[in-house]
Amino acid sequence: ASDTSGNIAFIPHVRFPKRKDVLDGERGIKEGWTGDHDWQGFEDFSKYPVMINPKKGYVFAANGRVTSLNTEIGVGSTTPSTGRASRINELLNDLIHVQGRKVDINDMKRIMNDTHDLFAERKTPLLLKIVEQGDNLEKYTPDKSRIPQLKEWITQLKSWNFRFDKELTQPTLFSLWEAFLIDNMFKRQISNDKLRNFFSKKYGHDDFIVKLLEKVSTDPSHFSKYCQSGTKDAKNACVKVVVEGLNFVYDYLVPAGTTFKDEDALYGKWHIVEYNYAPFTNSFLRYFFDRSDSDNGSKNTINVGSVYYQDFAEKGLQ
Repeated sequence: ASDTSGNIAFIPHVRFPKRKDVLDGERGIKEGWTGDHDWQGFEDFSKYPVMINPKKGYVFAANGRVTSLNTEIGVGSTTPSTGRASRINELLNDLIHVQGRKVDINDMKRIMNDTHDLFAERKTPLLLKIVEQGDNLEKYTPDKSRIPQLKEWITQLKSWNFRFDKELTQPTLFSLWEAFLIDNMFKRQISNDKLRNFFSKKYGHDDFIVKLLEKVSTDPSHFSKYCQSGTKDAKNACVKVVVEGLNFVYDYLVPAGTTFKDEDALYGKWHIVEYNYAPFTNSFLRYFFDRSDSDNGSKNTINVGSVYYQDFAEKGLQ
């Protein structure tokens, strides 16, 4: 919010209920018949997380956390640390505090169209480190004939600028690889395929994945009892899953009997954004009103666009 005097602020336009169980951030269906989760009126406005004229000179959100963890109310599971919010902060800080200039409308246009994924920037080097440690690539790749192509993709990912642009191949390689990891690293904990893969399409889990990959990159046996691999208690199971994920990318992009060309992996070919017209999406009229198109972006970029692969089920993911 802003006013005619030049003040800027973040003020929640909601009412926060007082909860008997005090878990303001908890989501989901509660046991309404016990009384343990009953509302007991609404919190006083004086407790609301309000930010007025912050020292850094700007306010941003993008579904990201706006307040500190010490906030008494108003911070829940809908306000995680998002890559989009972090990237906005990074770009605005550079313009205002590094370059020392005012932000104009053209700057805002560039920011809104930014496709740099900060989480991909953190995850990719860790994935490559795990694959290249020792003989992991050769050890967990049964078909040795594909290793030259896998190594070429590794080289491409090393030179990636972490932008999710339609004319690049690296975003396709990364997003397919990541989706496989989510599907297989949590299969033992979440048996429902649709629920498990929900996390690969939404934000909120990325911090955990980064920390998990950091651990596995230094301790190959870390998290092994949970990762899905051929043997239940296989040592270094998560390492195996990471390499199997790169092999999944190959199976996805190079169907049996075909020869791979770089244009086969262009992000614009695989990244489809759906534009649904809600009143008719669940009827036969969706064929007239719903639209889809290839576009830039990922779930973590400011120019947001969740990854959607239409034939995941046929390729081994739901």
